Amino acid sequence: MSREIGTLRALSNGESQYVGSSSGVFFINTVRRAFSAAAASTTRPNEQHDEQQEHPSPEDCILGGEQGPTGTLSDDPIGEPSRGPPDDASDLDMESPWNLGFLHKLPEYSIARRLVMSYFRIWHPLVPFLNGPDCLKDLDSLYAERPRLTSSQSLALLTIFRCIFGISSLDEPDLASWRCTPQQLMPVLGLVALKCDIISVQALLSAQVYFVATMALRNASTVGGIISKSIVQAGLHRCPYRYGHLSPDDRSMRKRVFWSAYVLDRFLSQSLGHPNGIQDSDIDVCLPGCRDLHEPVTNSVASPSTLEQHRLQVQAVLASHVRCSQLIGRMLEIFHKSIHVRDSDGRAVLFLKADLGAWGNNLDDPRTNRSSLSGLGPDPAVFPFISFHYSLLLVNRPSLSLDPDTAEFHAAIQACVAAGTTIIRTMEQQTNLGYPLFWTGYLSAVWMSGLVLAFAFQLKMHSAANATSGISSALKLLTVMGSRWRMALHCRSVLSTLLTSIQHMGDLGANMMTGDGSVFDVFDGATWGSLLDLVDNPGGEFF
Repeated sequence: MSREIGTLRALSNGESQYVGSSSGVFFINTVRRAFSAAAASTTRPNEQHDEQQEHPSPEDCILGGEQGPTGTLSDDPIGEPSRGPPDDASDLDMESPWNLGFLHKLPEYSIARRLVMSYFRIWHPLVPFLNGPDCLKDLDSLYAERPRLTSSQSLALLTIFRCIFGISSLDEPDLASWRCTPQQLMPVLGLVALKCDIISVQALLSAQVYFVATMALRNASTVGGIISKSIVQAGLHRCPYRYGHLSPDDRSMRKRVFWSAYVLDRFLSQSLGHPNGIQDSDIDVCLPGCRDLHEPVTNSVASPSTLEQHRLQVQAVLASHVRCSQLIGRMLEIFHKSIHVRDSDGRAVLFLKADLGAWGNNLDDPRTNRSSLSGLGPDPAVFPFISFHYSLLLVNRPSLSLDPDTAEFHAAIQACVAAGTTIIRTMEQQTNLGYPLFWTGYLSAVWMSGLVLAFAFQLKMHSAANATSGISSALKLLTVMGSRWRMALHCRSVLSTLLTSIQHMGDLGANMMTGDGSVFDVFDGATWGSLLDLVDNPGGEFF
């Protein structure tokens, strides 16, 4: 059974901060302790103090995007301007918590339209909870009428567009002033959540995607709690084909809204180590991309219309995202429940791995030719391909909490090395082709892959040359991501330290690696249990 557990930090201001095991915090601490033990065995006592340096904590490499006292996102890239718009609304205080004037500050129409088109080109395929043509019509209406906040729909509409502007501006630093702070958005979302119509849920999802895009994951999770209740109150967790009074367009949109909320819930639950917010047992919405099981039989014998064929094509990308999210949810249930109720059912794990393999075997490989890339948007094969290999890493990582002498550990670490190597190689290739590193999960995938390679080398289960090459590539990717997320620079700092340590070990020579007193002797079975017992001890952090 997996020994992975989460961590709880008590902050000086009275807050507490929990990060669960599925986030990888236990594995990060395990790698940290492994390198600390190796460094201690090869460093003279009078040198250890000099070599200690301040490194980001494991939580700093997981959470990201925590708001500072001024309301700006602490995850902003270094040198970037403030995320808040240049108006009085950026200085929210306790005396005026409902200042919504910032919503009326809009960019020029040409800029706004470009930002909206960029959002639909990059983000919409993964979370298609909005309708493109309707969104452009609403944008035209918004600039033509300049509505005041006189209705819940106007408030929701303005919230949607301000979030879209903020998301797309992440690729355009000159437009950073159109991004919002959590202190600005949260009061708005409280008002939006008073209604349970579709546009209100869409506004909440827009804010959640914005928080995900800016790496403010805890804020995104908080909004997710509101969304999970709103979709139940609106009946979105029930298949819309059960209700004949809904139009085909309404049915399609309700499904897209629900499954968008579902995939975001699974992503945040895994990233933060939280329990699943939306339970599979409460859902009877048919999967996207498939024939609706609750559709009347009389309609199933007719040939699908052109509109219906287009609807299925649009849902294909979402269908792959949903399938991956379902598998992630099962991982959380098997490996990351409370340690008192975890079940070491080998059959459940094998079925999970079999279903994961079946999904991955039906995926297309990403394109490798620049000339074949479409100008309409990113290669749709990249996201599911990376998600599959990251899922392989996640499903095997819990076994790395076991004794390294076991067969399960050996099999798991080689599977993780293979997955991590593929992730880094693919992301590097796609970056060279101009693929945007927009999805927050790419950072976690690259970061965790680099840690796996370092850990495998430390245990003499991966070659120094391949580990060094892979980690070096991961560092380049994290540098690129650092222009978007400060957290990437935290991860880069840690991996850079590990790479330096690996190179130092290589310089010690083959006699140090194979003779008595080897730096790897700390990892024999007798001492491994003691090492794991130290994982949650905050003292003497290597990083």
